[in-house]
Formats: sequence, C-alpha cells, structure tokens
Amino acid sequence: MNTGQRIKELRIKKGMTQEELAEKTELSVRTIQRIENSEVDPRSFTLQSIASALDVDYNELNIMDDIEFEKNTQTENTIWLALLHLSGLFIMLFPPIIIWVWKKNTIKDIDSHAVDVINFQLSMLIYMIPAGLGSAEN
Repeated sequence: MNTGQRIKELRIKKGMTQEELAEKTELSVRTIQRIENSEVDPRSFTLQSIASALDVDYNELNIMDDIEFEKNTQTENTIWLALLHLSGLFIMLFPPIIIWVWKKNTIKDIDSHAVDVINFQLSMLIYMIPAGLGSAEN
C-alpha cells in the first residue's frame, strides 16, 4: 500500500471527504485527489499537514512506503545474489569478482556469497587442469 492509498484509507476511516481534508490542510481538492490516486508523491511538508488533519503520526503515513521499498530492495538483492552464484558455473573468475565489487556496498552478506563462488571456481579449476592435461596426453 502506498502513501496515497494510506491517506485515502485514513480519511475514510475518519469519515472525512476530500473537500474537508483539503480545507483542513489548505490544499486544493485536486491535489488531494492526485495524492490519493498516486499521481504525485507529496512533499514532507504536505504529508505533515495531512497527518495533522487526520490526527495521525507523520511516520504512520510513510511506514507503508518503507515496507514496499524494503521488499523491492530485497527482491533486487536476491536477483543479484542469484546472478553471482550462476556466474560461478562458467569457471571464469571475472564475472563474480565484478558483481562482488560492484554490489559489495549495497547487498548485505554478499562478501560470504562471493567468497563461496570464487572458492568453488578455484576448486573446479584445480580439478579440471589435471583432467585436461591427462586427456591431452592421450
């Protein structure tokens, strides 16, 4: 649920119309409509006046956006970790190192994942080199 939907829900719970909320916040009805329809993201000052008019804490209007942001970030991080692990299958050290260096400050625990992938690749190289040399002799 985004901020606009949360504002609309709280306004309806309070039994207020958009016109009444607009009057209390000194915003236009059209602005309230645009916020509730998620056409615009309200500025913090606007959110504070809406929170005051609805008798709710300012943070209550932002909490749902924070949860959505966290979900989106977590999904993106999962994708990058999957790419890191899949890059380990190609027995080339550069792709996982590039991903690791690029995302090390944004993804929690990527260091341990990267070390695991690089260890796997090095192990496979150690096993493949003797196998390749043995087949070259025949």
